Amino acid sequence: MNKICRVAVAEDSADDFFLLERCVRLAPALRIVHHSTNGADMIDYLAGQRDYAQRERFPLPDLVLLDLKMPICDGFEVLKWLQQHPMVKRPWIAVLSSSNEKRDVDQAKTLGADEYLIKPATLEALTQIVQKLEAECVERANYNLEAQTR
Repeated sequence: MNKICRVAVAEDSADDFFLLERCVRLAPALRIVHHSTNGADMIDYLAGQRDYAQRERFPLPDLVLLDLKMPICDGFEVLKWLQQHPMVKRPWIAVLSSSNEKRDVDQAKTLGADEYLIKPATLEALTQIVQKLEAECVERANYNLEAQTR
């Protein structure tokens, strides 16, 4: 059985999201289930709060692609919220940021980011990143399925 990895994206740039969405459409095992333009909305989604209370309609993601620099509430705040709410089933978190500053990388990793990826300059490079994420997501899903059947 082929597992579809549900992806939630927190990205405030419409252009960056458009390109990311194009790349994800080429990855058959990935499906974007939610797009937030700020961290506060992503927290609401992950918590199943406000408009997102019905988990059948708003499923928890397997992967969160998280921009760091967003309005209202940034990606660091989302990571902090996840640390403070261990009862929420924690998805795999891949930061996808234009910042390559060591302090941002270190802070994101300290707050629990599983991956830290720099937004590439070309669509080809972004496609390669998405393909890598797809392979990792499928591998994680298969590992979790095997662990459940033991």
